[in-house]
Amino acid sequence: YYFRACFLDPVQGTAMANFAYNKLEKTTAALIYNIGQDYNKGLAEAFKAKFTANGGIIVAEETYPNDTQDFKPLLTKIKDKNPGIIVTPNTYAESGLILKQAKELGMDDFIFIAGDSTHAPQVIEIAGEDAVKNLYLTTLYVQDDPDPKAKAFADKYQAAYNADPNSNACFSYESLMIIAEAIKKAGSTDPEAIRTAIEETKDLSVPSGTFTMDPETHNPLNKPVLIIKVAGNSFTYVDKVTPE
Repeated sequence: YYFRACFLDPVQGTAMANFAYNKLEKTTAALIYNIGQDYNKGLAEAFKAKFTANGGIIVAEETYPNDTQDFKPLLTKIKDKNPGIIVTPNTYAESGLILKQAKELGMDDFIFIAGDSTHAPQVIEIAGEDAVKNLYLTTLYVQDDPDPKAKAFADKYQAAYNADPNSNACFSYESLMIIAEAIKKAGSTDPEAIRTAIEETKDLSVPSGTFTMDPETHNPLNKPVLIIKVAGNSFTYVDKVTPE
């Protein structure tokens, strides 16, 4: 009876690696992440596996424990290796401090990439606009996605809440769409009938694209991952990657 509407972290990490290697054409990378958190560690491992499989080289891998505030010793080691891209698969609070301190070390031209937990305006507030100018993110949704469904959702959300939607708002909305469509398809509110209908969900039109449920794993099947970039004090669409 348990289903997932958002993509798995290994999918996100794989998309991150493919974008870095294939689109940004970076052949070397460094990682800096919280070793005490499964999300951070999982994204780092997924990135590393796909990036090296593509032919890339990990030139540095620096880890830190919970509650770390000073990242400069780790960043100094990474700076010395001069990687093509730096991966920070951490929370927005941690990534914000990492980016802020990287700028203080003169690492203005280094390119960073992070995951959806960094997709929050607070990362810009913590790091400062100048420090995040070269930051890319993997995420589920951004309102300037050229798909008309994304803009329609943003317009409705703004009208209802007088605020811009984020990824959490989008996949929460999509979760409800999946349930509602399953109830309609089942013609019933019987739990087992709804479960079966959710398992059979295929090519459902949702704000982030289309949604198909894998009936075996109860995870999304080939759900696209968005690549976005910081633009001023907000985020903007760059690319959409379908996981391999």
